[in-house]
Amino acid sequence: MTNQTKIKSVKGIILKSVKPPIAVGLEYQRHLVKIVKELNRAVYKAISNTYAEFESDIALDASPVFQIELALKKVFERYTILFKKTGQSLAERFISSVNKHDFRHMQKELAQHAITIRPDANYIGALNINKALIADNVNLITDLSEKQYQQIHGDLMRSIAKGGDLSEMEANLRKRGIQTEKRARRIARDQLFKATGAIDNQRRLSNGITKSIWRHSRGDKQPRQSHLAADGRIYDNSKGCLIDKEYIYPGEKVNCTCYSDAYIPLDD
Repeated sequence: MTNQTKIKSVKGIILKSVKPPIAVGLEYQRHLVKIVKELNRAVYKAISNTYAEFESDIALDASPVFQIELALKKVFERYTILFKKTGQSLAERFISSVNKHDFRHMQKELAQHAITIRPDANYIGALNINKALIADNVNLITDLSEKQYQQIHGDLMRSIAKGGDLSEMEANLRKRGIQTEKRARRIARDQLFKATGAIDNQRRLSNGITKSIWRHSRGDKQPRQSHLAADGRIYDNSKGCLIDKEYIYPGEKVNCTCYSDAYIPLDD
């Protein structure tokens, strides 16, 4: 059986795919956006207060530049620590919730075929996948703060260099803040699909299910044509599905909302 085999040509038991727990994703998103907004308010306050003190001679005196950079650095140093600490606990809760959701779903699906699920027969494999997902989420959360610092610092220096006033800087701060909030929402959505797919695939392998069927969600405005063409294709859970000359899993690529059905051939 090759990666190009379509489900219509074979027979077996098909277990409905687990859909991402939207409520869990929204809760994760809410907490992410909350800490981003807290950072935005702190940055806005620190820069506005410092900027206002030197507004009259900001283009002439070098010290305001130093003071503004110092104020910005202090805020981000404080929030980088907070992002890492909050990010760790947030990621752990998020992955744990997705994991529980997946277990309940697979237990229900297998029970319909009189098959008993083994919670995590391959405990090391399940542990490793969860650790990797948590670490990935912590890095993404921390990166939100680091990228925003770079963007705001660049905005500040350009504004100061051309003698920009406080209103211009405030407008830039608001713009960057909105951009970071949107990025936080995209991360939450993307990680929900990625974590659901990765955990489900590991649990299938732990329970001896070696095949899956790629399913396209058909919900994207601009779908990847290669992902759409793969709809109904059977692939090995240990390798992934061969798409665009590489083996991948549903939800692995950025903004991929594809999913998969577990497949148990009759000869298994």
